[in-house]
Amino acid sequence: MKTWNLYSAAASVIAMVAASAPAIAQTSPADQQVRLDEIVVTAQKQEQRLQDVPISIAAFDEAALETNRIEGFEDLAQFTPGLYAVPSAADSNGLRFTIRGVGVTDPQLGLDSKVALYVDGLYIGKTPGLAFDSPDIARIEILKGPQGTLYGRNAVAGAINIIPARPQGGEIFGEASAEYGRFNEMRFDTAVNMPAGEFGGIRVSGIYAKRDGWVENTGLGKDLAAYERYGGRIAFGADLTPALRVDVAGDYSESRNTPYYYQYLAGTAAPNAIFAPAIQTFSGRNDEVNTSFDVEDGLVKNYGFVTRADWDWAEDHQLSFVGGWRGADARRAVALAPDANIAVLNGILNADLDQNPANGSFSINDTFRALPSLLSIIGVDVRPDYFVGAPPAAVTGLFTTPPGGAPTLDDHEQYSLELTANGSFADDRFEYTAGLYYFNEDTSTGEPTIRFGDGQEYLSLLPVLGPALTGLGLLGALQTPGLPPEQQAALLQQAQAQARQAAAILGGARLSSSNFLTIDTEAYAAYARLTWNLTERLRLIGGLRYSTETKSAFNRTKSPFFFDDTDLLGRPILPNIINDRDFDSFDPSFIVEFEPRDDMLIYASRSESFRSGGFNAVALAPRIEGETFGSDFLFDNEEITAYEVGIKSDLFDRRLRFNAAGYFYQLTNEQTSIILDIRNPVARSVVNADTDIWGGEVELAYALTQGLTIAGNYSYTDGDADPLINPLTGVAEARPNLFAAPKNSYALSADYRGTMNSRTDFFAHVDFNHKDSTELTTGAFLTNQNLVNMRVGLELETKAGGSVYLAGWAQNLTDDKYTIDSINFSSFAGEVVVYGTPRTYGVTVGTRF
Repeated sequence: MKTWNLYSAAASVIAMVAASAPAIAQTSPADQQVRLDEIVVTAQKQEQRLQDVPISIAAFDEAALETNRIEGFEDLAQFTPGLYAVPSAADSNGLRFTIRGVGVTDPQLGLDSKVALYVDGLYIGKTPGLAFDSPDIARIEILKGPQGTLYGRNAVAGAINIIPARPQGGEIFGEASAEYGRFNEMRFDTAVNMPAGEFGGIRVSGIYAKRDGWVENTGLGKDLAAYERYGGRIAFGADLTPALRVDVAGDYSESRNTPYYYQYLAGTAAPNAIFAPAIQTFSGRNDEVNTSFDVEDGLVKNYGFVTRADWDWAEDHQLSFVGGWRGADARRAVALAPDANIAVLNGILNADLDQNPANGSFSINDTFRALPSLLSIIGVDVRPDYFVGAPPAAVTGLFTTPPGGAPTLDDHEQYSLELTANGSFADDRFEYTAGLYYFNEDTSTGEPTIRFGDGQEYLSLLPVLGPALTGLGLLGALQTPGLPPEQQAALLQQAQAQARQAAAILGGARLSSSNFLTIDTEAYAAYARLTWNLTERLRLIGGLRYSTETKSAFNRTKSPFFFDDTDLLGRPILPNIINDRDFDSFDPSFIVEFEPRDDMLIYASRSESFRSGGFNAVALAPRIEGETFGSDFLFDNEEITAYEVGIKSDLFDRRLRFNAAGYFYQLTNEQTSIILDIRNPVARSVVNADTDIWGGEVELAYALTQGLTIAGNYSYTDGDADPLINPLTGVAEARPNLFAAPKNSYALSADYRGTMNSRTDFFAHVDFNHKDSTELTTGAFLTNQNLVNMRVGLELETKAGGSVYLAGWAQNLTDDKYTIDSINFSSFAGEVVVYGTPRTYGVTVGTRF
């Protein structure tokens, strides 16, 4: 019934917009032709009509970005079939993308994104950089499927291109807007283009946005799910000669984000979940929390510059150069159990594990204190400062970061150079694209300098409780008076076996949240693509790319409780060190294009791409004998082979647009995270396994009248995933077919713009977006989404030739209660989820001049 009400609400609003259109449209000129808009894209390193590109691509120009109120990268997923976006786990600074079921659900530094992000032609290397707002966007392009032939690095799932506006000569012009909405949401945007000389221009733009947290914190610190962001960009562009254009741009942005509210769901804790009594649980979305710690901001800084040159060096031949440098820093503020009762949490650690008074009192901390006596029977000593006689320091939270936050990206630097040639020859019978690419990146998680002091320190030691209690019980039985020698020997042998097991766990205990990782990467690539126009309507396209990368890494973890480089048995914790590990790949592509008529394109393609291997940022295993790294530190290349068939058509004189595509992916050695021990779900490794994915997409748009357009899209995704081999146990573990990939998603929208009088336009937009529920990581699920958004307003032409406009808007109009993140902590507390933003609404005023 709820879903039907959502559909009814969406349909009613769309019908209202459609019904109002004819009355207003009567003032429109009768001789204007009814057509859908065209969008020009650069998805294939040259300007083309969107409908002429033989790949699945979604594109949003400046008008579409404004109409759909796309103000952040996460908004793109609502309007793009096959694209899914969720926050970075335990980090409000970033996002995780999947396209058609291919993506990264573990947002750690050691994994390159499978969805390549480009801003102004430059690849953005690490996911924390996704949180920044880029001002003055002219167009966004989402390329679906592997882009190995023409795109920089690791685009196995697809690519997202953020394309800012380019400076122009001539007159001064620009735009500015301000908005205010629920939760004290404010946003200010401005962009001004000024002429510079006869053939050049300077464009200056900026953005400021903030919102109070929608989860009220009645305890210490700030509300949750709040943000404050600002950024600026300055660009210069000039036509130095009729054949040579040069652009230079620099930008800076900061994003401050309080943690999302991770709330625990009632009834999801395992029967023996040790910390569950300290956690408040809820059966639905909660909007108030009382924290016992000071909630702080996370922070992301992004900055860089880019240079671009386009040279028409001969007729039908062009060279393009793009080079630039980017830097970033990030730290996160985390609160995965913000409403945990710290007194109860510490009480659990000192409570009697056995409720039978006849057996005496033995708590978790008692067990840890008694471990030296158990280990002594096998001749193993603990470190001299091991907590004997006193418990470890009281915990201050469960999954919280220390004061000042935890570093996630420290002094990240990258620069890249790319030279691309485009052209045609033999009377345009052949067209070519060829290029050279270089990328260099130095990145680091940064090293925590303050002990976290929360319940994470106990996670690596929870597995020791079983053998410790058993072994200590056996030692107690050995004290029984008159025990026969043969029974003493048997009990001692059993106690020794438990002691060995406890020693292995105690010696291997690591505080994974304090891991420090640096990675240096140097990558080269060469690519070429040739189009053979067999006839005016039939084309064959072949491409090849060679990529080679060299990576080096240094990784260090710390001991729990002591936060140093010595384990609990007093042995040094040696770092993982890898120097100059090489990866390379040849990636071919082949496309057949056929135009049965001028307004229709049919294509079939086969393409390959790869993502280089790397290093597990949360590696915990000790070094392999004779090596400089542990068994869980390295993982191998991931490769994908993709098959796609599709049709693109603009029918009835470009009044109806129908696009469809079907695809089949074979991922070989897909890089996938696996939890090593369910009792410690933050300890994980990256392993390789094969996956098959298939699906299809349909997009429709129809211009009903001169001002009224309706559109819809549908995406279906399914797959089959091989089991994962746990490197700790060697046991194969089944996994879901796909992660973060709703099987069904669809969207409906209606847009209207009509003239009320000679100077005033009325505009209206409404959309409905649905995504099925999906499994995000093993045992962690996201609900389905049913979101209704709308925007209506007036735009008035000014006497100076510009305009002013006023718009009212609402997002999640029906207040759908959907989740956007989930972590399976059921083994010791329960499943923890983040709900999406409730209904928001507000107004926007703006001007174009």
